[in-house]
Amino acid sequence: MKKNTHVVGAVITLNGKILCAQRGHEKALSGLWEFSGGKVDPLISRNKHCKRKFMKKCI
Repeated sequence: MKKNTHVVGAVITLNGKILCAQRGHEKALSGLWEFSGGKVDPLISRNKHCKRKFMKKCI
């Protein structure tokens, strides 16, 4: 039986611009662009998880 993996993602826009991040060279799919998000920890709300991932990308 396959295990489901739950993820969240966010598309953040301001004045017609979209915020995204370019993947680092040491990561798989390096150089590609991505939105903030990732796998969900079942002990953390999806909303908090999205905020945490966003802040991690911005710092």
